[in-house]
Formats: sequence, structure tokens, C-alpha cells
Amino acid sequence: MRHLFWLGCTPAPEDGDYRGQGQPNIMVPQNSTVDSLYQKDLKAPPSSHPNGTIDPNSRKVTQKNIDNFHLDKLNYKNGKADLRIITNRYHPAPSN
Repeated sequence: MRHLFWLGCTPAPEDGDYRGQGQPNIMVPQNSTVDSLYQKDLKAPPSSHPNGTIDPNSRKVTQKNIDNFHLDKLNYKNGKADLRIITNRYHPAPSN
């Protein structure tokens, strides 16, 4: 769910080889190659579909992910950011 939230807020990266980069961040796509510690099956050969790719539960929100929101560029008033046109209103699904 966190990954889906981030997809709506930042550009989506492409599948790739993230071996040697340590902990996968929240935006690493599902079919990416990662260090065996973060694969669906620790014993599977890297990049062998589906078990040699990233286990989605191993992704974590990193400081870089948060920095990509550019929160420092928002206008704050009383400790709250003014997001202007963004709302948190619930929009029900259309009925058929």
C-alpha cells in the first residue's frame, strides 16, 4: 500500500538491477533484481522470475523517498503546509 501511495506522488522508476545498493527503497519496482537477502526466495538465482526478484515486503521508505516530496518548498502556517488544491475528501466509486 505504501508503494502505491508513493506512485501517486513521485515518478515511477523502471525495473532494474538494484544489487549492491542495500535496502530497497519503497519505489523499487516489483520485478527488479535485488540482493538475495531481499528476494522472494533467498536461494533463487538472481532475476529468476518470480522468486529471484524483490519481495515487495522488503521495501522500506527511505529518507531519499521523503526528500523527493520537497517538503521544504511548501508554505507552512502554524506548523501545517498549505497544499492549495489538494484535498483529503473521500470520493466514492461510481455506481453502475
